[in-house]
Amino acid sequence: MTTTDVSTTARGLAAPPVLDDPPVGLVMDLLAPIEVPSSTEVGTALHRLRELGREHVVTRAHGQVRAASEADLLHHLLDGGHRAARMSDPVSAVATPAPTVAPTTRRSWAAELMLAGGATLLVVADDDGPCGVLDAGTLLHSVARGWPRSA
Repeated sequence: MTTTDVSTTARGLAAPPVLDDPPVGLVMDLLAPIEVPSSTEVGTALHRLRELGREHVVTRAHGQVRAASEADLLHHLLDGGHRAARMSDPVSAVATPAPTVAPTTRRSWAAELMLAGGATLLVVADDDGPCGVLDAGTLLHSVARGWPRSA
């Protein structure tokens, strides 16, 4: 079986790849995720998200980048059990593996990576660490509404 490197294939784009298939750095959430230690309590993470107006936390557990949205953390709190005890659970218990891509990664490759791995978001990282998040909704809006993101 032959595989195709989706990052270099134009596949009949209507315009040159740079115009029709922008890098994720141009379409990602412009607010960097909050990076927290894996032992950070869910309650603390929720407080920081609200305080800073962000939607995602990123952590590293066992050499793997993991992410959780505010909705993931809230769902964890409401999913049975004693809420106060769940507030002290570590973020690592809620966060799921998140593929990491560079800001220069093309949108089409990011979409294929999400589909192939069942991910709903990608962590966008440069040499200094996480600089953004690209979730499925933002990716779809960038296709439907054009880019760069319009208000």
